[in-house]
Amino acid sequence: MLKTIRNLLIIVMIFGVVTAVVDYYRLTIGEKPVFCLDSYDYNTNKETFRGIFYIADRDINHSTSERLEMSYNIRYRFLIKELKITIPHPKVTSDYVLFVKKSLDCPLPARLYVDGEDKKIYIDCIDSIKYKDKKNKKYKSLDEVLKDKPKLIDDIINKLTLVGVGSDRTTEKYEALDDTFVNQHLYVYKCNNNVKDIYITMNPIQEKNYCTIK
Repeated sequence: MLKTIRNLLIIVMIFGVVTAVVDYYRLTIGEKPVFCLDSYDYNTNKETFRGIFYIADRDINHSTSERLEMSYNIRYRFLIKELKITIPHPKVTSDYVLFVKKSLDCPLPARLYVDGEDKKIYIDCIDSIKYKDKKNKKYKSLDEVLKDKPKLIDDIINKLTLVGVGSDRTTEKYEALDDTFVNQHLYVYKCNNNVKDIYITMNPIQEKNYCTIK
């Protein structure tokens, strides 16, 4: 019985050390740890990762879905030893940034976001999109900004990376890869068939209701 307990303790210790090393390495390359419990304190804007033998945390800049390099003060403590995590913070060169809040329901039939004169803009898998000009501390809803500056959507698309065409072989598919002006992994589908609409989404798959006459 004692031997079994000893063996179990050895297994737990080995597993705890290995997972702590793996998660430390993930943090150093800008990836979230996986062998942990994740919690967030809305009062302090601090996200905490608790493993078997370690605790790591970071100060959130905008949301818990942001990449690690967009956050501040990333700390890692193994038992009583604290190790510093240094990740280069990307320089934002854009005149504005977008803060996207993901919808819990995805996918759903895309909903109309902006009804423009020459094209309509839809969103899917997104609860809200906030726009912030670097010269202004206030946030605005992107749809309101697009109504005043309809050409902004073209600038947003230009900041993304064209990664191919959609399932209909005509729709251009854009993706936020290394871009720092948006806090989420965003996709934009630009229709080129019988409609010229645009779909902003967090869905990597072009749904059947995209780029159809509505």
